[in-house]
Amino acid sequence: MDKLLPAIALILCLGIIPATAQSAQHDQDNATTGIRPSERFGRGIINIGSSPLELPAQMYIRAVYQNDNKGNAFAVIGGFIEGIPMGLIYFPWRLTAGLYDVLTFPFKGCNASIITPEYLSFSTKWLEKKSSCDYAQQ
Repeated sequence: MDKLLPAIALILCLGIIPATAQSAQHDQDNATTGIRPSERFGRGIINIGSSPLELPAQMYIRAVYQNDNKGNAFAVIGGFIEGIPMGLIYFPWRLTAGLYDVLTFPFKGCNASIITPEYLSFSTKWLEKKSSCDYAQQ
């Protein structure tokens, strides 16, 4: 354990040095992407920490979504049950998205989040967002 802590500190320092050395370049990059490396690192840490909460979040979101759209008790129960496998899918996905952000924060061109929504949410608004495939079929 005594050797692990300095190794982690060294890895973090090595990751921060390239980010600070390219700060002028990142300022130009931010004009087009809108996110700084420190924000991406923070998003990664938050997503890693909140990834276990995806199971209860998905159960709640799916139940509320079914209640709002169908309005009966069986739909709510079905939404709650549907949230269990979705939570088991979103948990490792959010964990991977967090690891990706933490590992790639010093590099430009890796600014986009690989999961929607970017942070854990208990809102159903992102479920109602239409994809580009939905528009192509209309």
